[in-house]
Amino acid sequence: MSAIANQRALFNPHLEAVAGLAEETGAAGVNVAHSGAVIGMLVAGGLQRAHDIANSARRSLPGLQQAVWRRLVGGGVRCAEAG
Repeated sequence: MSAIANQRALFNPHLEAVAGLAEETGAAGVNVAHSGAVIGMLVAGGLQRAHDIANSARRSLPGLQQAVWRRLVGGGVRCAEAG
C-alpha cells in the first residue's frame, strides 16, 4: 500500500508490472526501496517457489536487471554464503 501511495512522490515505472506479477503468482506483497531503485516481491512457500517466481520475473519483466531471492529471518536480513 505505501509503495502505491509513494508513486506520487517518487514514480517507479515498474511498480504496476511487478504488482501484477505478484498477484499472478500469489506473492504476499511488493516492496520498494525508499530510493525507488529496488523493487521486490514477498514470497512464502520455500526455496523452490522463490526460484520459480524469480524465473517468471526474468521472463515477463522486460528490462529486468537482476532477479535474486533472499530469505528473511527474525531480526532482519542476514547474508550468508551457501555451502
